[in-house]
Parts: sequence; structure tokens; C-alpha cells
Amino acid sequence: AAVIVPLIVAAQGAQAASAARWFAVSVPVNLLVAVQLGVIQGSGAFRLWSALRAFQAVSYVSLLSLWWLTEVLTVERALIAQLCAVTFVGGLAAVFARSKFAGATSPPPKPMPRALYVYGLPTLLATVCAMSSTQLDQLVLTVSVPEGQLGLYAVAVSLSVALLPIASAVGSVAITHMARAGEGRAQSATVRKSVGGVFVVLAVFGAAAALLAEWLVVLLYGEGFREAAASLRILAVAAPFLGAGQVAASVLRGGGRPYLAAVGEILGAVMTVGLLVALLPRMGILGAAVASLAAYATTFTVQLVSIVRGLRIPLRSLLSPFGATRAEAGGA
Repeated sequence: AAVIVPLIVAAQGAQAASAARWFAVSVPVNLLVAVQLGVIQGSGAFRLWSALRAFQAVSYVSLLSLWWLTEVLTVERALIAQLCAVTFVGGLAAVFARSKFAGATSPPPKPMPRALYVYGLPTLLATVCAMSSTQLDQLVLTVSVPEGQLGLYAVAVSLSVALLPIASAVGSVAITHMARAGEGRAQSATVRKSVGGVFVVLAVFGAAAALLAEWLVVLLYGEGFREAAASLRILAVAAPFLGAGQVAASVLRGGGRPYLAAVGEILGAVMTVGLLVALLPRMGILGAAVASLAAYATTFTVQLVSIVRGLRIPLRSLLSPFGATRAEAGGA
């Protein structure tokens, strides 16, 4: 890739080719570092895992800021900064992982190719479908609406997903908790706190963003983007379904049901494509927002059904995110 990709973009100039080369090099490095961080996450050392991820972001931003202040920042150097930050954190993660398991006496497990395929392929499929549901709308809009309309929609999307990192953080912890908890009340409590809690938090944020959409857009982007408020109102309502759906997928994967997580994402992607085809010609960017809302809500609903049936977790566990259910309280 480090050779082929630069050749593909060579017509755009030497800088583009050089940037493409650095990007291609960063791909395997990111994958290797993700494995090291995954070991720490899987061991339950969430504070260390969070600290390393935060350090990676801080070091990357620090390098960018330094080069920007000295007026030498370029796309190529931005990629180099990202590669340096990731590589350094990967080295730290490898050292911590090695020290954490240095005293282990049991032999390493034998490779389990079939189990890896059974888990990995549905997870990969779910990831691709999830990316389609969240990014296909903007990709299609780039070739179907004027640039100004695309800019309005991009503003609405950026505001609607402002708190989505909360879902990402909770999902990363929930998947490990589910895998370590075993069946029973511990899994039920994890689902209740993660899926239900994220949905409530994002629903409150979404309601506020929908009510204050026009004021937020004008305040943050200026009068010229006021029309983005209409799309923001729809996408703000969609935000809790998107965030909680992502957490629900993590819960299903942690509970050993990656194929159930894939079902919801596949249906969401199919609905995204169908509704974009049906609504974009008639409604423009509002149609794209409605398509996203319908797709996210469908995915979330299917994930909930999968949790209730596949993991045998009572629905009431999802309806009381901030208080233990009677079954959990009785077993405490």
C-alpha cells in the first residue's frame, strides 16, 4: 500500500503522494497498537487504557499545535504527528501489557481460528454496515445537492453527534464487562447501566438540541447557516438511537452474540440506502436526516430485541437505567 497508493495519487503532486505514503504506513501501525490496547482493555485495566488513549490524543494535538505555531504545519506533518503519537502509545501499551502478564504461569491459549472467524466476520460486517448508515448520507449528498446544502447538512451532523464519544467510551467498557460477567444479574446490570443510561443521557441532549437548534447553529456557525437548524432538529432526535445502538452492539458482542449485532446493523444500512433513494429527490437534506433517523431507530430496536431474546435479559433492565431492578436488588 505504501507503494501503490502514492502511485494512484501521483497526478495530484508530490505532496499528495508523500502524504498518501505516510497514511499507508500508519494503517498497519494503528492495527498493531489497537491490538496492544485491546489486551489492556480486555484485562479490565480501564484506567490505564483510558490514560493511554488520552495521552495519544494529547500528544497528537501538542505536535500539531507546535507546528502550527511555528507555521510549518502541513498535511504530511499532521500524518507524521499522528504516526508518532500512535507509535509511542503502542510502545507504552506493549510494556504495560508485558509487565501485567509477566507473572502468569499458565501456558498461552492455542490459536482458535474457527472461533476467531465466527466472532470476527460478523463484527467486521457490522462495522462496515454501521459506517454505511452513518456516512453514506453525506457521501451521496456530495453528488446530489449543491455544495451549500451539503455544508448545511455537515453542520447539523457535527452538532448532533457532539456527545457521541460518550457512547463510544461506554461501549468500550461494556463489551469487556459483558465478556467477564457471565450470564445472570451481572450482565443485566451492565446492560441496564450502559444501554439504558446512554439512551437517557443522549435523549436529554437531543431534546435540548432540537429545541435550541436555531440558536445553537447561529451562535456557533453564524447567521449564514441558520437553515441547518431544520436538519439538526431531526438528527438531534436520532442521536440517542445512534449512540445507544452502538452500545447495544458492543453489549451483544461482549455477550458472545456478534451475529445478532450484525443483524441490526445490516437492516439499518439497507434502510439507509432505500430511504436515501426515496427521499433525497423530494426532500433534499431533510430527506437524508429522516433516513438517518429511521435507520438508527430501526437498528436500535433490533438490537434491543436481540438483547432480550439472545442474551435473555429482561426488558425491564433497559427501562430502569439508573436504578436496580427487583431481580438485581433481590440477588444483591
